[in-house]
Amino acid sequence: GYGALRAIDPLTAEVKWEFRFDDPPMAGVLSTATGLVFTGDMDGNFMAFDASTGKPLWRFQTGAPIYAAPTTFVIGERQFVVIPAGGALLAFALPVKP
Repeated sequence: GYGALRAIDPLTAEVKWEFRFDDPPMAGVLSTATGLVFTGDMDGNFMAFDASTGKPLWRFQTGAPIYAAPTTFVIGERQFVVIPAGGALLAFALPVKP
């Protein structure tokens, strides 16, 4: 078995891209207006993907399986992405776009 994160065209139902996981993930998915997709896996990896291509852009090892969905908020001009993992709540600041 395996799990997958897929981008599906809502008009044609065509799979645009797919990222496979060794084990089915239990984490939710978050997409941003800036073209990023965030999710986590059972190995504790919190990852960012390019929404257009599915290319992995970034990964952070949290140290605990991720079961929750990421969320986002803005303070001033800065966007943050937050994910719970194990007993921790991790927050990451996205780069400010010029």
